[in-house]
Amino acid sequence: MLELSKYFKQSAKKQLNRENISLSGKLEAIIGNYFVSGEGMGNKNFHWLTVYYDSDIDTYTEAVEMIPSNIVAYISSDYRWGFVLDSHIQKLYENTSGYGIEYISVPSFKNEILQCSHIGLLPCEFSDIVWIDDDFMCNEQIPFDYDSFALIDEGVHYLNPKHFSVAQLIMIMENGSR
Repeated sequence: MLELSKYFKQSAKKQLNRENISLSGKLEAIIGNYFVSGEGMGNKNFHWLTVYYDSDIDTYTEAVEMIPSNIVAYISSDYRWGFVLDSHIQKLYENTSGYGIEYISVPSFKNEILQCSHIGLLPCEFSDIVWIDDDFMCNEQIPFDYDSFALIDEGVHYLNPKHFSVAQLIMIMENGSR
């Protein structure tokens, strides 16, 4: 399990980017074989960019398909953090070294490999997440939590702090708890 809170620095300062071009501009136009979805979404202060990559296309005649198998990273819209597949971490790090992005390398976006034991240490961008330890529903040794069950029964979207995936985290942060 990767402890999420250890990867994020609690800082109110926004990191200054050293590059003079947007991430999508650099990856798509200069590097090639990338597509960055979500750049320029001015309606939200914070959101996640989805980075797609396909080494097999001819970028003069083809575009990178926005399909799940081409997703190699999720990067915060302020370029502070990113989740990157292990298989692509070195390449993306080299291609984006001028942005100062702090990367978390993961083997999969779907596997529940993250945990967060210190929710209070997460940056404010994570403050709208509802955290519910729902392990009581699968383990008879854990006392039943009626208050948590009521929230779950209402349909509140939440993360279990003991185990969640990058995909679940992104979905909750992008779509909210309701």
